[in-house]
Amino acid sequence: MLARYILQILAFSLATSALFANPSGYVGRTLPTSQGCGGGGCHGSAASTATTVSLSTTQPIVMQPGETMQFSVVVAHASRTRAGVNIGVKSSLTSQTNAGTLVAGSGLYLSGGELTQSSPRTISGGKATFSFSWKAPTTPGTYYLLATGNAVNGNGREDANDLWNHMTPIQITVEKTTDVAEATIPVYSSLATPLPSSNLVTVEFAAEPQERFEVAVTDMQGQRIFEGAFTAEADRGIFQWNGGMAEGIPARTGAYMITLISDRRIVRSRALIVH
Repeated sequence: MLARYILQILAFSLATSALFANPSGYVGRTLPTSQGCGGGGCHGSAASTATTVSLSTTQPIVMQPGETMQFSVVVAHASRTRAGVNIGVKSSLTSQTNAGTLVAGSGLYLSGGELTQSSPRTISGGKATFSFSWKAPTTPGTYYLLATGNAVNGNGREDANDLWNHMTPIQITVEKTTDVAEATIPVYSSLATPLPSSNLVTVEFAAEPQERFEVAVTDMQGQRIFEGAFTAEADRGIFQWNGGMAEGIPARTGAYMITLISDRRIVRSRALIVH
């Protein structure tokens, strides 16, 4: 009888424990293609635009190999009282491979190469700020700062009233700047939107009126699948790629590099095509 009673208590505890939120946070929720804070009976089942997640650092971000930079991610909501966050830097938008080294700031801790909160942070003035630093890898390349924020009602439970959202991925370019040509012509990063896309993507960046660009789109193996020319009509360049190859065939699902080159600047952007 005693053993049966103990088993009943254990079963009840396991059944009810899933109802309560984990105040120390989760990791592995940063990818744009992930379920974020939803799924599996957790918080809201889908991302909510009522919660915004943003980076307070000025962009574009260009770093030297091995350089360390401070960042802050802001989770904002007009009425929720507390917030949590999951932060990662990845080698691509579809990979869980961590890049560089994240260093936790106050109220965060490192788990599996990602950061999350040690306890929910109070939302003050409609926002909560999470500060940290990142040491760039020694290998030059393009990396992605990703974050998922959750604005909660503070009742200690995982329910649909906890509203989460992904941050728009932030490109970080890690490159050596000792070359004279690179120092003469600045290189900028600009995120292609939407991300991901099934066809048309847009790259928007600062430019001079009538500034002419040579355009090339390459896959992750460096193969050029599309090339052309583009002229900025105003002080903002807005280039659109239809997600197709030079032969008019739709590009396959995957990541692509869009490079625009003028005599004043080089603009690099990553696109993610998903069919």
